Amino acid sequence: MKKNPFLQVGLLLVAGGIVGLSGRSVARANYFNGFESSGSTSTDFSGPGPGFVPGSNNYTPGADISRVQSGGGSLGLTAASGNYYAEITNVPDTYQPGYGQSIATSFGGYQQNYTGSFTESVDIYVNVAGWAASTGASQGFQLDASPSNNLTGSAAYNTYSSTPNGPNQGDETQFYVNATGTGATAQVNVSGEINASNGGSIATIGQSGWYNFAVDFAKGSGGYVQNTFSVSTLSGSQLGSYTATSLLPNNLLGGNNYGTWFEGWINGFAGNTIGIDNVQLTYVTPLPAAFWPAALTLAGMGIAAGLRRRAPNKCSQ
Repeated sequence: MKKNPFLQVGLLLVAGGIVGLSGRSVARANYFNGFESSGSTSTDFSGPGPGFVPGSNNYTPGADISRVQSGGGSLGLTAASGNYYAEITNVPDTYQPGYGQSIATSFGGYQQNYTGSFTESVDIYVNVAGWAASTGASQGFQLDASPSNNLTGSAAYNTYSSTPNGPNQGDETQFYVNATGTGATAQVNVSGEINASNGGSIATIGQSGWYNFAVDFAKGSGGYVQNTFSVSTLSGSQLGSYTATSLLPNNLLGGNNYGTWFEGWINGFAGNTIGIDNVQLTYVTPLPAAFWPAALTLAGMGIAAGLRRRAPNKCSQ
Protein backbone atom coordinates (compact mmCIF):
# COMPACT_ATOMS: atom_id res chain seq x y z
CA MET A 1 0.00 0.00 0.00
CA LYS A 2 1.38 3.42 -0.92
CA LYS A 3 2.21 5.61 2.07
CA ASN A 4 0.20 8.78 2.42
CA PRO A 5 2.58 11.71 3.13
CA PHE A 6 -0.22 14.02 4.31
CA LEU A 7 -1.41 11.52 6.90
CA GLN A 8 2.12 10.77 8.04
CA VAL A 9 2.95 14.44 8.57
CA GLY A 10 -0.29 15.01 10.45
CA LEU A 11 0.31 12.12 12.80
CA LEU A 12 3.88 13.23 13.43
CA LEU A 13 2.71 16.74 14.26
CA VAL A 14 0.13 15.41 16.70
CA ALA A 15 2.71 13.16 18.35
CA GLY A 16 5.14 16.05 18.61
CA GLY A 17 2.43 18.31 19.99
CA ILE A 18 1.47 15.83 22.68
CA VAL A 19 5.08 15.40 23.76
CA GLY A 20 5.66 19.15 23.63
CA LEU A 21 2.58 19.92 25.70
CA SER A 22 4.15 18.01 28.58
CA GLY A 23 7.19 20.34 28.61
CA ARG A 24 6.25 23.48 26.67
CA SER A 25 9.94 24.46 26.52
CA VAL A 26 13.01 23.90 24.43
CA ALA A 27 16.70 23.79 25.42
CA ARG A 28 19.15 25.77 23.34
CA ALA A 29 22.93 25.90 23.72
CA ASN A 30 23.80 29.60 23.72
CA TYR A 31 27.51 29.07 24.12
CA PHE A 32 29.91 26.16 23.75
CA ASN A 33 33.70 26.14 23.77
CA GLY A 34 35.54 22.86 23.38
CA PHE A 35 38.81 24.67 22.53
CA GLU A 36 38.91 23.04 19.11
CA SER A 37 39.53 26.30 17.23
CA SER A 38 42.53 28.59 17.49
CA GLY A 39 41.80 31.80 19.36
CA SER A 40 39.12 30.14 21.49
CA THR A 41 40.89 31.18 24.70
CA SER A 42 41.95 34.72 23.77
CA THR A 43 38.64 36.58 23.89
CA ASP A 44 36.17 34.44 25.85
CA PHE A 45 38.32 34.05 28.97
CA SER A 46 40.19 36.48 31.18
CA GLY A 47 42.38 36.22 34.25
CA PRO A 48 44.70 38.23 36.47
CA GLY A 49 47.54 39.43 34.31
CA PRO A 50 50.87 41.09 35.08
CA GLY A 51 50.59 43.73 37.79
CA PHE A 52 47.15 42.56 38.91
CA VAL A 53 46.04 44.16 42.17
CA PRO A 54 43.75 42.02 44.40
CA GLY A 55 40.27 43.51 44.52
CA SER A 56 40.65 45.31 41.20
CA ASN A 57 38.91 44.49 37.93
CA ASN A 58 41.89 44.75 35.58
CA TYR A 59 41.61 41.21 34.24
CA THR A 60 43.53 40.49 31.06
CA PRO A 61 41.81 38.70 28.12
CA GLY A 62 43.36 35.30 27.49
CA ALA A 63 45.54 35.41 30.61
CA ASP A 64 46.23 32.23 32.58
CA ILE A 65 44.65 29.84 30.07
CA SER A 66 46.30 27.89 27.26
CA ARG A 67 44.77 25.76 24.52
CA VAL A 68 46.73 22.53 24.16
CA GLN A 69 46.48 19.49 21.93
CA SER A 70 45.21 16.25 23.42
CA GLY A 71 48.14 14.47 25.05
CA GLY A 72 50.17 17.67 25.22
CA GLY A 73 50.66 20.57 27.56
CA SER A 74 52.19 20.28 31.01
CA LEU A 75 49.50 17.80 32.13
CA GLY A 76 49.54 15.56 29.05
CA LEU A 77 45.81 14.84 29.29
CA THR A 78 43.60 13.18 26.72
CA ALA A 79 40.92 15.78 25.94
CA ALA A 80 37.44 15.17 27.33
CA SER A 81 36.27 15.35 23.71
CA GLY A 82 37.79 16.34 20.40
CA ASN A 83 41.48 17.02 19.89
CA TYR A 84 42.09 19.92 22.28
CA TYR A 85 41.50 20.98 25.87
CA ALA A 86 42.69 23.93 27.96
CA GLU A 87 45.09 24.25 30.86
CA ILE A 88 44.47 27.00 33.40
CA THR A 89 47.09 28.40 35.75
CA ASN A 90 46.72 29.71 39.25
CA VAL A 91 48.35 33.08 39.90
CA PRO A 92 49.30 32.94 43.59
CA ASP A 93 48.22 35.68 45.99
CA THR A 94 46.02 37.46 43.44
CA TYR A 95 42.79 36.65 45.31
CA GLN A 96 44.15 37.35 48.77
CA PRO A 97 47.35 36.40 50.62
CA GLY A 98 47.79 32.64 50.37
CA TYR A 99 45.17 32.27 47.61
CA GLY A 100 45.34 32.93 43.92
CA GLN A 101 42.84 32.78 41.08
CA SER A 102 42.53 31.89 37.43
CA ILE A 103 40.18 32.43 34.51
CA ALA A 104 36.55 33.52 34.27
CA THR A 105 34.25 33.73 31.24
CA SER A 106 31.12 35.64 30.25
CA PHE A 107 30.04 32.76 27.97
CA GLY A 108 30.35 34.96 24.92
CA GLY A 109 28.63 37.96 26.54
CA TYR A 110 26.43 38.92 29.46
CA GLN A 111 22.64 38.74 29.15
CA GLN A 112 20.67 41.27 31.19
CA ASN A 113 17.13 40.02 30.64
CA TYR A 114 15.67 36.74 31.82
CA THR A 115 14.52 34.52 28.95
CA GLY A 116 14.30 31.24 30.84
CA SER A 117 16.26 29.12 33.28
CA PHE A 118 19.84 28.32 32.31
CA THR A 119 22.71 25.99 33.15
CA GLU A 120 26.44 26.71 33.18
CA SER A 121 28.84 23.78 33.07
CA VAL A 122 32.49 22.86 32.58
CA ASP A 123 34.40 19.57 32.36
CA ILE A 124 37.31 19.44 34.82
CA TYR A 125 40.02 16.79 34.93
CA VAL A 126 40.24 15.57 38.53
CA ASN A 127 43.63 14.10 39.45
CA VAL A 128 42.73 12.29 42.67
CA ALA A 129 46.09 11.14 44.05
CA GLY A 130 48.01 14.07 42.58
CA TRP A 131 45.68 16.65 44.08
CA ALA A 132 45.58 14.90 47.45
CA ALA A 133 49.38 14.90 47.62
CA SER A 134 49.72 18.53 46.54
CA THR A 135 50.14 21.66 48.62
CA GLY A 136 46.90 22.94 50.08
CA ALA A 137 44.94 19.76 49.39
CA SER A 138 42.53 20.42 52.26
CA GLN A 139 41.64 23.83 50.77
CA GLY A 140 41.65 23.38 47.00
CA PHE A 141 39.71 25.96 45.01
CA GLN A 142 36.28 27.50 44.50
CA LEU A 143 34.42 27.38 41.18
CA ASP A 144 32.32 30.53 41.25
CA ALA A 145 29.40 31.87 39.18
CA SER A 146 26.73 34.57 39.32
CA PRO A 147 23.80 35.55 37.06
CA SER A 148 22.97 39.10 36.00
CA ASN A 149 20.38 41.23 37.72
CA ASN A 150 17.83 42.50 35.20
CA LEU A 151 17.99 46.12 36.40
CA THR A 152 21.53 46.98 35.37
CA GLY A 153 22.94 43.80 33.80
CA SER A 154 25.72 43.68 36.38
CA ALA A 155 26.47 40.55 38.39
CA ALA A 156 23.65 39.71 40.79
CA TYR A 157 25.96 38.79 43.65
CA ASN A 158 26.01 42.50 44.55
CA THR A 159 22.34 43.33 43.95
CA TYR A 160 21.13 45.29 46.97
CA SER A 161 17.74 45.87 48.48
CA SER A 162 15.98 49.08 47.52
CA THR A 163 14.64 49.23 51.10
CA PRO A 164 16.81 51.37 53.40
CA ASN A 165 18.86 49.12 55.68
CA GLY A 166 17.30 46.11 53.94
CA PRO A 167 19.21 42.88 53.41
CA ASN A 168 21.46 42.33 50.44
CA GLN A 169 19.65 40.41 47.71
CA GLY A 170 22.31 38.47 45.87
CA ASP A 171 22.86 35.23 44.03
CA GLU A 172 26.38 33.79 44.03
CA THR A 173 27.28 30.12 43.80
CA GLN A 174 30.46 28.24 44.62
CA PHE A 175 31.63 24.69 44.26
CA TYR A 176 34.26 23.97 46.93
CA VAL A 177 36.82 21.36 45.87
CA ASN A 178 39.50 19.81 48.05
CA ALA A 179 41.40 16.53 48.31
CA THR A 180 42.38 14.19 51.14
CA GLY A 181 44.44 11.05 51.66
CA THR A 182 47.24 9.49 49.67
CA GLY A 183 47.60 6.61 47.27
CA ALA A 184 44.66 4.19 47.08
CA THR A 185 42.70 6.08 49.74
CA ALA A 186 42.92 9.47 48.03
CA GLN A 187 39.67 11.22 47.18
CA VAL A 188 38.36 14.60 46.07
CA ASN A 189 35.45 16.16 47.92
CA VAL A 190 33.00 18.61 46.37
CA SER A 191 30.55 20.76 48.31
CA GLY A 192 28.20 23.54 47.25
CA GLU A 193 27.45 26.97 48.64
CA ILE A 194 24.92 29.64 47.70
CA ASN A 195 25.10 33.02 49.46
CA ALA A 196 27.15 31.54 52.32
CA SER A 197 24.58 28.77 52.87
CA ASN A 198 26.73 25.65 52.63
CA GLY A 199 25.00 22.47 51.53
CA GLY A 200 27.85 20.26 52.66
CA SER A 201 29.27 17.47 50.58
CA ILE A 202 27.74 16.97 47.14
CA ALA A 203 30.02 14.26 45.83
CA THR A 204 33.17 12.30 46.58
CA ILE A 205 35.39 11.47 43.62
CA GLY A 206 37.71 8.52 44.08
CA GLN A 207 38.94 7.93 40.54
CA SER A 208 40.93 10.29 38.34
CA GLY A 209 39.24 11.43 35.15
CA TRP A 210 37.04 14.05 33.55
CA TYR A 211 33.92 15.17 35.45
CA ASN A 212 31.20 17.67 34.63
CA PHE A 213 30.44 20.46 37.11
CA ALA A 214 27.13 22.26 36.46
CA VAL A 215 24.98 24.88 38.19
CA ASP A 216 21.40 25.87 37.28
CA PHE A 217 19.76 29.28 37.73
CA ALA A 218 15.95 29.27 37.76
CA LYS A 219 12.98 31.14 39.23
CA GLY A 220 11.81 29.22 42.29
CA SER A 221 8.24 28.49 43.29
CA GLY A 222 8.69 30.41 46.56
CA GLY A 223 9.48 33.72 44.87
CA TYR A 224 13.27 33.49 45.10
CA VAL A 225 15.90 32.22 42.69
CA GLN A 226 16.73 28.54 42.99
CA ASN A 227 20.18 27.12 42.27
CA THR A 228 21.04 23.48 41.70
CA PHE A 229 24.62 22.18 41.74
CA SER A 230 25.51 18.82 40.22
CA VAL A 231 28.59 16.71 39.58
CA SER A 232 28.43 13.99 36.92
CA THR A 233 30.58 11.65 34.90
CA LEU A 234 30.91 12.44 31.20
CA SER A 235 28.54 9.55 30.47
CA GLY A 236 25.83 11.41 32.41
CA SER A 237 25.84 9.44 35.67
CA GLN A 238 25.23 11.96 38.44
CA LEU A 239 27.50 11.60 41.47
CA GLY A 240 25.53 14.07 43.54
CA SER A 241 23.56 17.31 43.57
CA TYR A 242 22.44 20.08 45.91
CA THR A 243 19.58 22.56 45.53
CA ALA A 244 19.27 25.79 47.52
CA THR A 245 17.31 29.04 47.43
CA SER A 246 19.22 32.30 47.12
CA LEU A 247 18.37 35.74 48.50
CA LEU A 248 17.61 37.12 45.02
CA PRO A 249 13.88 37.63 44.27
CA ASN A 250 12.66 36.08 41.04
CA ASN A 251 11.79 39.46 39.56
CA LEU A 252 15.45 40.58 39.75
CA LEU A 253 16.92 37.56 37.98
CA GLY A 254 18.42 38.30 34.58
CA GLY A 255 20.46 36.03 32.34
CA ASN A 256 24.02 34.81 32.55
CA ASN A 257 26.90 36.89 33.86
CA TYR A 258 30.32 35.55 34.84
CA GLY A 259 31.06 31.89 35.45
CA THR A 260 33.74 29.19 35.44
CA TRP A 261 35.76 31.48 37.72
CA PHE A 262 38.44 29.55 39.60
CA GLU A 263 38.88 31.76 42.63
CA GLY A 264 40.18 31.18 46.14
CA TRP A 265 42.70 28.74 44.63
CA ILE A 266 45.17 28.05 47.43
CA ASN A 267 48.76 28.61 46.40
CA GLY A 268 50.25 25.34 45.13
CA PHE A 269 47.07 23.25 44.95
CA ALA A 270 47.14 20.85 41.97
CA GLY A 271 50.59 22.16 41.12
CA ASN A 272 48.85 25.42 40.13
CA THR A 273 47.60 23.86 36.85
CA ILE A 274 44.22 22.23 36.06
CA GLY A 275 42.76 20.88 32.81
CA ILE A 276 39.30 21.97 31.64
CA ASP A 277 37.19 21.31 28.54
CA ASN A 278 33.72 21.88 27.07
CA VAL A 279 32.56 25.11 28.70
CA GLN A 280 28.84 25.43 27.99
CA LEU A 281 25.84 27.68 28.63
CA THR A 282 22.37 26.24 27.95
CA TYR A 283 19.06 28.10 28.20
CA VAL A 284 15.68 26.45 28.60
CA THR A 285 13.22 28.72 26.80
CA PRO A 286 9.46 28.38 27.28
CA LEU A 287 7.63 28.18 23.96
CA PRO A 288 4.88 30.78 23.43
CA ALA A 289 1.38 29.63 24.33
CA ALA A 290 0.21 30.44 20.79
CA PHE A 291 2.56 27.79 19.40
CA TRP A 292 0.52 24.79 20.48
CA PRO A 293 -2.91 25.68 19.00
CA ALA A 294 -1.20 26.51 15.71
CA ALA A 295 0.80 23.28 15.74
CA LEU A 296 -2.23 21.16 16.53
CA THR A 297 -4.30 22.96 13.87
CA LEU A 298 -1.65 22.13 11.28
CA ALA A 299 -1.65 18.56 12.53
CA GLY A 300 -5.41 18.33 12.13
CA MET A 301 -5.23 19.74 8.62
CA GLY A 302 -2.59 17.15 7.75
CA ILE A 303 -4.71 14.29 9.04
CA ALA A 304 -7.83 15.59 7.30
CA ALA A 305 -5.99 15.92 4.01
CA GLY A 306 -4.60 12.46 4.45
CA LEU A 307 -7.98 10.91 5.11
CA ARG A 308 -9.50 12.63 2.07
CA ARG A 309 -6.76 11.20 -0.14
CA ARG A 310 -7.38 7.74 1.29
CA ALA A 311 -11.17 7.78 0.64
CA PRO A 312 -12.17 5.42 -2.26
CA ASN A 313 -13.37 6.96 -5.50
CA LYS A 314 -16.73 5.27 -6.11
CA CYS A 315 -16.96 6.48 -9.70
CA SER A 316 -13.89 4.47 -10.64
CA GLN A 317 -15.33 1.12 -9.53
